[in-house]
Amino acid sequence: MTEDEKASQHEGMLKEFAMSLEPLFAVCGGRLAVRGKSLLGYDILNGVYDADHVGELVRDLLVTSTDRAYMWWATLNPFDDAILTTNMLSWGFGIPKQQITRACWLIIDFDPIRPEAEANAGEREASRLLMETVQAFLLARGFPAPWIVMSGNGYQLRYRVDLPADHPSEQLLKHLMVLLHKLYTNPAVKVDTSLWDLPRVLKIPGRIPAKDCRLRIAHSALRRLSANRRRLRSYQQQHCER
Repeated sequence: MTEDEKASQHEGMLKEFAMSLEPLFAVCGGRLAVRGKSLLGYDILNGVYDADHVGELVRDLLVTSTDRAYMWWATLNPFDDAILTTNMLSWGFGIPKQQITRACWLIIDFDPIRPEAEANAGEREASRLLMETVQAFLLARGFPAPWIVMSGNGYQLRYRVDLPADHPSEQLLKHLMVLLHKLYTNPAVKVDTSLWDLPRVLKIPGRIPAKDCRLRIAHSALRRLSANRRRLRSYQQQHCER
């Protein structure tokens, strides 16, 4: 990849991160908890950022995504003041259920049924078509316009709700997902039924492209293999000298 291509990719990711974070900050009362996992085996990272440090969050997500192949998730629902604002990334834990204060999202996820880990264009298109069918079904029954997100392999409809952070709310969201699953899951696309729990985290759009991730994983594996070979040769030389 040329320097111009890298710069263009970074600019696109910056814009996508910024657009994705805006509605999440709005719902969570001006603070957002993020959690990252590296495909190269680095430590899991967490952070809680306030709205005055959105720029720093976007920068941190971009740098870790491009340099260390991190994938990023955000806690969807607001949480209480016992969770400290860090405005930086470090090792830590996610937000526990008892500290979630409201249920603010209904997430309907359309996941292509596929033989490979990554969906192809046809499988993603099948997900999009089913997503539009379900969106039309819900619109006809009074649902507002959703936030439509491409989740990587498929699509999501994200609807704003405002429910207490309790078990009945979780069950209400779960039952709706199960109903849509029974009505619309087909041999090509599954409607997910697992995204109803209060401390749920979902991926933040704006991640490093999958192709780049695979290349970096391969390069990292080659570096580890090379290092192991050097250690083995060193051990053999020391053993032979004895």
